[in-house]
Amino acid sequence: MSIKFNYIRYEEKFYTYFEDKKEWYSPKHLFIFNDNRMRDIFIKKMGSYLFSESPVFITLEELKERIFLTDKIVLKEAKRILAFFKSIPQEIKEDLNIENYFDVIDFANNFFSYYEMLNLSCSEKLKKEHKWQRKYLDYFKKIKKEFDILALKYNYIPSDWIENLDFYNDSWISKFEKIIFIDIVEYPTLYKKILEQLSKKMDIIISLQMPCGDFNENELKLEKCGVPILNYKPKVYFCEKDIQEAIYLIKQTDKEKINVYSPGVENNNFYQLFPNDFAQSKRDTMNDTMLYKFLNIQLKLLLSREEKLGKVYLLKEFIDGLEEKVFRDYYDINQEEFIELNNLIALGYKYISKQNIEQLLEKIADEDIVFKVKQILYDLDEITAIDSVESLNSYLLNVIELNKFLETDYDNVDILEKMLEILGIIKSNETMEIYLNPNEIFGNRQGEGFYRILIQYMKDIVIKSNIKYPQDILLIKPFDFIRYAEENNKNINYFIDITDEYIPKILRDKIFLTEIQKKEIGYQTQEELRIIEKYRFYQTICCQKNTVIITRYDEEKAIGIAPFLEEFITNNEITLAKIPVEIDEVEKVIDKFLEGNNITVDNKEGIFEKNESDFQDKSLTLGAYDITLLKECPLKFYFSKLKKLDYVKKYEGTDLDPRILGIIVHKVLEDIVKNIWKDALKGDINIESQDVELMLRKEFKKERDKIEIHMDNYILEILIPVLKKNIVYFFNLLKKNYKNQNIKRFQSEKRKNETIPYYSGKLDVYLTGRADLVVETDIHNLIIDYKTGGNNSEQLDYYSILLYEHEDGCKKAFFNVWTGEYKEIDKVSLTKEELDNIIIEFSNSSNFQMCQQIKNCNSCMYNGLCRREE
Repeated sequence: MSIKFNYIRYEEKFYTYFEDKKEWYSPKHLFIFNDNRMRDIFIKKMGSYLFSESPVFITLEELKERIFLTDKIVLKEAKRILAFFKSIPQEIKEDLNIENYFDVIDFANNFFSYYEMLNLSCSEKLKKEHKWQRKYLDYFKKIKKEFDILALKYNYIPSDWIENLDFYNDSWISKFEKIIFIDIVEYPTLYKKILEQLSKKMDIIISLQMPCGDFNENELKLEKCGVPILNYKPKVYFCEKDIQEAIYLIKQTDKEKINVYSPGVENNNFYQLFPNDFAQSKRDTMNDTMLYKFLNIQLKLLLSREEKLGKVYLLKEFIDGLEEKVFRDYYDINQEEFIELNNLIALGYKYISKQNIEQLLEKIADEDIVFKVKQILYDLDEITAIDSVESLNSYLLNVIELNKFLETDYDNVDILEKMLEILGIIKSNETMEIYLNPNEIFGNRQGEGFYRILIQYMKDIVIKSNIKYPQDILLIKPFDFIRYAEENNKNINYFIDITDEYIPKILRDKIFLTEIQKKEIGYQTQEELRIIEKYRFYQTICCQKNTVIITRYDEEKAIGIAPFLEEFITNNEITLAKIPVEIDEVEKVIDKFLEGNNITVDNKEGIFEKNESDFQDKSLTLGAYDITLLKECPLKFYFSKLKKLDYVKKYEGTDLDPRILGIIVHKVLEDIVKNIWKDALKGDINIESQDVELMLRKEFKKERDKIEIHMDNYILEILIPVLKKNIVYFFNLLKKNYKNQNIKRFQSEKRKNETIPYYSGKLDVYLTGRADLVVETDIHNLIIDYKTGGNNSEQLDYYSILLYEHEDGCKKAFFNVWTGEYKEIDKVSLTKEELDNIIIEFSNSSNFQMCQQIKNCNSCMYNGLCRREE
């Protein structure tokens, strides 16, 4: 008895080697396959040989169930993680800040994978531990000790650890005379030992599809993978955009029968672009349903809840949820209402809750929105009250009402049956002896915990679809499916997406060991896994002759040719040709696709004429910012100021919105000046440091809903001390500068609202403005502008013209409260003459002119309306 090997060529089929040889047809022969598909092919080809008994056909997974036997209770998925959570010593929980079940999921999976690896390698421990691993491994050892005690007490075994020599039983497999492994190239140390034992009792045959010499027969592992040299040359095309692939395939269907395969089938969207030509390739799962999307949005909102502030939720997550159609439709929130809610972000708000919603929406004054938002928050509160599977089921049926999520595209009965099955699995967790109560597992967020468990079980579960596609429509199949397809010389096989985006796959290592450590204990290294992937790649593209391969170069997305394909092309001297679909043809297809979609602009010439209706009573009031905007682009001023066009601005996360900091700082400085202005007129400019700190704390507290809680320590320990120091410095500087001077005015937020037009022409133009601080003496006047960011000296010139009728009517300075810099400005950026020209030109123009500098258009939010082209 021994282990023998046989090798077939890439273009051969495994079953053809065995199906015509009667000696293989015996119930004493066991065929073992890597997966169900290859097994099913052999059953079809060899399972019904006339007047012969059939061999036994099983997969490797089925073999494991027959040779690793235990009378213990096998813990799978969530149950094993629950047992792990119960086994963690308290000091480790405190050290790693572990509070509930969800804090340990990744940690637990690494734990089980680590000991599974040792079992497969027949090793008790690593030969050498590195310093950076010791703390982590010490955690594992301590937890393993407690886990073994718990497992012994309750007769548990995690499903990951059954593959172990301690559980090996050869009673079933020993009845066979011959075992044939078909296309299996991975043999961990555990299986090498088992095969060594079996080879003393029976013949072992390993059948592989590769040249002799690539597989190390002594070590039972794939050692190298040479590039196959073919006696024919498949066509290989490259393109720039994936839509070129789609158009080319559509063209080819008119000429020939084709099959299409892709390693990126789950991400393919051809069916969305060309629904009459392509079927949806990826399988429908729970993730695609409205129910899953809705529950997931609710969960994200729950996870954003800030307990320290009460039941408040991050406004960002709230708006993100409403961007999803399923959530918006469920609560009947229309586009106008969504824009109103989204504008709360522009006002700097960070949180939303039942307590602050009415205050927030005073800015909107829409009772319907308040009611709808409260309903969303009410439903979230109901989730937090869930404390059992029964109350979870009641919530799904009676609060959000599952029947509201029925869809015509999917088999709703199938979905509901799977939901019941999931609830049953969650209920079975509660029946475990080690399960005490949900508080112990989920902490004080048990409702959220049940919701997370529910969504975890729903994720990626395949569901039945009601969509039926015509037989002649193209279905893009997974890359390796061709290996299980019967060869048909009439059909052409197309491989698309053969790029480095998908090949080789990014191998995420779930074991935190070095490659040397893996090699020392005989566990697969990353390089060995890459060789196996290379072998599977060549198996796939070489299994049939009528093939066309398409790769892609897309610099914008950093996508290039797959390295395995590049090596294959070079060694076979294949010409890489450009796909016969030009980019301009793609653009025509896209234009046709967009026809009738109302993507139009009424003003095709890009000229926007003025109308009397644009200006109430033929008048216009302008401030400092308006002048800057008019100078930059009158048309932008029209869209923003006159038409007040709303646009939905995507939330840009900032820890502390600069606008809110500016509001707080301005308010504190304004209040200080109001408190001391009378003393200042007497030459006494004094402030106390502790008073400034109290004022800053008060203003930050007022803006609580606009500041995320994780910023609190930063604000209290860093920001407020810096601002306090700089504000005290600023007033001490003023005290020094105005020593022995007669101050006549010391005024904060000095306003000027003209009742007489600054200019009268086709329009009456009024100017208005408010300077942060004005100081007037017998010697000179001074305007100071407070800043927490960048400066715009045009504003100071504008205030000088407004208050003193000339750009040089006073001294001007900036005070940056954040940096503490006080800077006087001598250079004039806006003269009175220039201001007059801007106003007169705008008033007399019959159109709203576009900006002169095209570079400003790139970042303009209205560039899609003006249709300006370079």
